Amino acid sequence: MATHDSSSFQSAQICQGQLFVGVSFHVASSVALDVCAGLCRVLQANGGESVAIEQATHVISDTIAFDNWRDAGRNVHIVTPSWVDRSMRAGALQGPQFFSPDPRSLFSGIIACSGDLPNRDEDAARQAITSLGGQWREALTDDVTHLFCLTSNSDQYKKATTEHMHDEIRILLPHWLDDSLTTRRRISYEQYSFPDPPFLSIGANLAHVMRGSTLAGMCTWKTILFSTASLDYPAERDFEAATNVWHGLRIFLSPSVVISVEQRHAVEAMLRHGGAEIVTTNQPGGSDMVAIDTCDILVTRYRDDALFAHALQRGKVIGTLQWLFHVDQSAKYSSPTDQLLHFPTPSWPIKGFSEQSISITNYSGASRDYMKKLIMVAGANFTTTLTRGNTCLIASSTQGMKVEKARTWGIVIVNHLWLEDCLLHWKFLTPANSKYIWFPQNGDITANLGECAIGRYTVEMWKEEQAQGENHSSESTGSIPAIATAASIQEVHESQHEPHGEEIEELESEEVDYDGPERAPVGVKPEILHKPLPAGTAPTRKVFYYATQVDISNAQAKMLVQLGAKPARKPEQVTHLIADQVLRTKKFLTSINYAPAIVNSQWVKDSLEKQCLLPEEGYLLKHAESAEKYGVHIGKAVQLAQEHKASLLRGYTFYVTPSAVADHNLVRAVVNAAGGKMKAGVPNLRHAQEENSFIISHKNDQSMWENLARQGITVYTSDFLLNGVLRQMLPLNDRLYQLTEA
Repeated sequence: MATHDSSSFQSAQICQGQLFVGVSFHVASSVALDVCAGLCRVLQANGGESVAIEQATHVISDTIAFDNWRDAGRNVHIVTPSWVDRSMRAGALQGPQFFSPDPRSLFSGIIACSGDLPNRDEDAARQAITSLGGQWREALTDDVTHLFCLTSNSDQYKKATTEHMHDEIRILLPHWLDDSLTTRRRISYEQYSFPDPPFLSIGANLAHVMRGSTLAGMCTWKTILFSTASLDYPAERDFEAATNVWHGLRIFLSPSVVISVEQRHAVEAMLRHGGAEIVTTNQPGGSDMVAIDTCDILVTRYRDDALFAHALQRGKVIGTLQWLFHVDQSAKYSSPTDQLLHFPTPSWPIKGFSEQSISITNYSGASRDYMKKLIMVAGANFTTTLTRGNTCLIASSTQGMKVEKARTWGIVIVNHLWLEDCLLHWKFLTPANSKYIWFPQNGDITANLGECAIGRYTVEMWKEEQAQGENHSSESTGSIPAIATAASIQEVHESQHEPHGEEIEELESEEVDYDGPERAPVGVKPEILHKPLPAGTAPTRKVFYYATQVDISNAQAKMLVQLGAKPARKPEQVTHLIADQVLRTKKFLTSINYAPAIVNSQWVKDSLEKQCLLPEEGYLLKHAESAEKYGVHIGKAVQLAQEHKASLLRGYTFYVTPSAVADHNLVRAVVNAAGGKMKAGVPNLRHAQEENSFIISHKNDQSMWENLARQGITVYTSDFLLNGVLRQMLPLNDRLYQLTEA
């Protein structure tokens, strides 16, 4: 799946030059043939050399899960086709880290600038863009691709529209950035584009929304994705026109692919015409396991059997029948991990989905069929009409009769991102997440259907867990571990000019000592502490809390226990974090990974006075000064933590040098709580070059890593780790947190 903007390569760009001298490139088979041809012409005409993937300095791909990715060298740069285009436009090689196809780099390839945003909004936009793979310019330079404006009155806007700027610059409302962050997708530009953004038109014509999505106007790869999702038989077409998309690959069809003999013969004929060799168990000594050892690709239906596990450990490509049809019809290799339906699923429905009755609205044609397929794969009942018996309505917009009826009947209304994420994690996720109830103003979200990927890193982490013999319950086995996102990992000590003791508290006692003095904290009426609860009072709900730098007396704690709130013994228990400002304490940094409700101390005082645990609304932490200090939006951080499920740093290893932080045990606790690993010292070059390894250090330890820095290894400050955990977003490309520059 192409996750980032692709570029066109026109003959005007193909001029003789030396720009790419020293660049040994390999174009992945996932790149469309016409784009591949253009890339090769441009690169070779300007000094580049086409080589095998093992010798490449640059692999050009629209996915990180390209064919033979394991054969690429450790120091290879993986870039999108946009890297070539931007380098040609600028007349200089662009930084490869800004053109990564990694789906965690949401804004890869974007170079942004502010037109007339207020300072705080501009700072937030800069942080979002740079932490998720993009670049920021303080002025409107020729290389800017995205200009964010609130009005058309700024000098930058006038310059972008009147002077000779390149044709691809997009002038957008900053709301596009907010909505893309909310959904973790690049939202369609249409509703946010100047000169007349429909987003601002209250009475905009929504006829196109009411018509729903059809194949018309849909990009080619999505047309093929949707049309092949329900196929169990090769589409009829001229085999003579087939490309050698499977050339030299040995493919084994698992017995779990239940199709008729006629269908199997048709599939095998399709593959042979594409250049594949069919592996069978007919030869002497043949068995399914031997066939997997022999093949390059396993085509199977489920991911919870012995054949799948065997193929996974041997690094085989594993895909579904729908993936075969998609690759064949598109005549372009893509990774099965790039699409939900292209990778095998568990053999059981998602727990809780069999009780769901789901209808959809504002989808039509192929997109409607695709949605129906997703619902059925999850194990829910799909209904064409909406009745009071439905449990959920999936809508692409908030328009239409079904939406009105669902609201009247109290039926949950969500967007398709909820369904895709449930399939991704193979778990019933709560719809009460702003990501799932977001709908674009004056538009629909259909354009982002089919952009959810399992991801290479997820499968690799699962493979590692399987190799280590970790036990999984029947429920968790089907759930591939949460995707490693571009979330932050931040350092655990303040700068040298700030007092450590105030920010990094010691580990507080997990027990409540009820024998201490019963003093009333400021703001709590003393009589409240001595007023007995009414007879028979029972907790209305269970709450486990951490309180950090908040004064809760022993008497208060005892009363909270009677109301149903107990101190948590470990971060994963925490449902509520009580704090009056954003802090980098152990309790704050470890518990935020579990997405607790973060409330201020007034919630405790008012709950005691009302003698019940009050709703959190109205008490959620808001402290502008401390939030600005660490560049964190607590609401968004908690939302991201809900998505990460304590796996923000999963798969990451942090090497921490002696002077990097004041308390190494504290850093270890923070890293572990977010799913990562911490090691003391610095790694060797081989480990340092691993993409999920990070060195956290201080300039006082420069002698330990300066040789690695000469090899292009980036070394980060401790704020890279801490502020990232607070934000739940890893600032990978923010130079503010780098001691060196790769």
